[in-house]
Amino acid sequence: MTQSSRVDPVRISIACLLAWAVPGAGHIFLGRRVKGLVFLAIVLVTFITGLAFHGRVSNTPAPIPSTSERDTASAMIGGVTMEK
Repeated sequence: MTQSSRVDPVRISIACLLAWAVPGAGHIFLGRRVKGLVFLAIVLVTFITGLAFHGRVSNTPAPIPSTSERDTASAMIGGVTMEK
């Protein structure tokens, strides 16, 4: 390994800590500004979209499964429930 291709482990450790705290910050610290800003933007847009949906994908309630669907699902995972 040549001297020019060696990576400083301390610098990489700092980049990892920054990336853990703020997505994209590690890339920005290492001089890869565009890539870091793209990661940061993607995570922020995803987070803000999740907040806008209040953590729900759909506003419609999930349908209640029928008794036969419940029994089939229960049998597939290892046991049949005896419900009235």
